[in-house]
Amino acid sequence: MEKVQALRACDQMMNNLDPEIIEPYLADNVQYSSQTVLAEMKSKQEYMAYLRQKLPVIKASGQRVYAEMGTVKRGMPNEPCVVLAQGSQSNRIATLLIETRGDKISRITMCVIPHPNDCLHSGEYPN
Repeated sequence: MEKVQALRACDQMMNNLDPEIIEPYLADNVQYSSQTVLAEMKSKQEYMAYLRQKLPVIKASGQRVYAEMGTVKRGMPNEPCVVLAQGSQSNRIATLLIETRGDKISRITMCVIPHPNDCLHSGEYPN
């Protein structure tokens, strides 16, 4: 699976706040980490349970999520990414990076560095 195709699936999941969209793309041993959370998740089952709890809470908040295709400019030049904003497209809050192995996503990292404002923005918000 190409990284850009996998990132579009992540975009679609976040733009629809529907965790089921991403499930078929995840490796069984997918690792999820966030620079703002200490514990790393190390399985598809654990990550899906997290998403199934977190995304409905975000949806209930009324704060729309905007997931945009992007590219990192500094540190990892030309690395495709997802730029996440919440509430408005200009309120960028995180950068999502992934790694793929074969036809599955093997690692997902939610970042504040690189900051989403340090990424190139495509204007593409896959649904």
